[in-house]
Amino acid sequence: METRPALLYARLFSRLGDYAKGVEYILWSIAFVFAAIEMLALWIGTKLTRSITSSVADLYDATMHVNRGDFSHRIAVKSDDQLAALAILSTR
Repeated sequence: METRPALLYARLFSRLGDYAKGVEYILWSIAFVFAAIEMLALWIGTKLTRSITSSVADLYDATMHVNRGDFSHRIAVKSDDQLAALAILSTR
């Protein structure tokens, strides 16, 4: 059996009468809320990933300076998390 989804949904929701549009609006609202939450999670994840990778890159750069014997190199610490504390300790 093959049918178009629009016809199937029209048949399923036909018993709801005028409430069908209300149900549709509620479902679209829920979908919009979930999409907004997903976009927020993506933004937070991207910011967190960039923060961690930049801190690790700074630590790696400092390690390369120490390997070359350059003990005067300092890391510019821009945050106050655990990676920043590690960067501060590694430059002492």
